[in-house]
Amino acid sequence: MQQLETIEAKEPEKAGTNEIEKKAVTVAAECAQIVVVTREDCERAASRLQSITMAVKSVVDLFAPMKKKAFETHREITSKEKSLLDPLENAKKHLSSQIGLFHRKEEEARIAAERKLQQEAQEQAKKQAAEEAQRREELAIRKSAELEAQGKTEEADKVLAHAAATSTAIQTQAQNHVPIVHVPAPPKIAGVSIRQTWKFEIVSPDLVPREYLIPDERAIRARVQSLKDKCSIPGVRVWCEDGAASRG
Repeated sequence: MQQLETIEAKEPEKAGTNEIEKKAVTVAAECAQIVVVTREDCERAASRLQSITMAVKSVVDLFAPMKKKAFETHREITSKEKSLLDPLENAKKHLSSQIGLFHRKEEEARIAAERKLQQEAQEQAKKQAAEEAQRREELAIRKSAELEAQGKTEEADKVLAHAAATSTAIQTQAQNHVPIVHVPAPPKIAGVSIRQTWKFEIVSPDLVPREYLIPDERAIRARVQSLKDKCSIPGVRVWCEDGAASRG
């Protein structure tokens, strides 16, 4: 394999971007073709690894001053931006909260009014059902008395039984029926849309179902690195991967 050209360490200001870029691409492309099979291959790869380390340092040194300048400029700009945005964002949050609280109060009042009307409608339905049941019972009693006077005792009993069953059915239906009552929402405020955000807090961690739990990978990683091959955690597979690091 062709001997790789290493990147000489130069001062960032003297090292041209094109030169470093060309050499970095060449080194990376040639190293990507190396396959270690023999001891000789391994030594050759170790030598190339040092070349890569030098290439990385050259690239980092080249861009370090530019990155530092860009970072300082960005920090100054964002700081100024933040000083102007913070009071505006705080005012925005305040107004949004106030509008949200007012909307919630209006909605709660609407729901309360709707429930009240629904309850009144249900009570009215029960009252009408009771009156209807009483009317039917009175008619049945008169009819039963007429049949009794004619000696039709069995038929008279059937009339009363049917009236009782009908009365029970009417009142049960009224008891279970929930009238549909709708109170319209207040008109929308121009230029504002209400967005509901449901929030939560964990009050009993031990009661949270398993499907909502996330393994603590940081704690697992620390234990694996500490115990290595002696680490045993249920549900976790532990293995080791070897890699080389250049000391050049």
